[in-house]
Amino acid sequence: MSSNKIIGSLPTNMETMSLESLYLGSNQITRVIPTLPPNLTWLEIQNNMVSRIVASKTFGAPNLGY
Repeated sequence: MSSNKIIGSLPTNMETMSLESLYLGSNQITRVIPTLPPNLTWLEIQNNMVSRIVASKTFGAPNLGY
């Protein structure tokens, strides 16, 4: 879903989703990155307007590698 002009914040219940990869680069995502799904291994969020990220080294995704 990169480069699709997605505007707004991510859902607050993302930790309940079943995702392994999430590509959201080059959109207009704002606010805070919530706790992520525990099975997420790949996250791309560059070139957005995120204000801050949850206070966790892995964002709730212990297997996050990128």
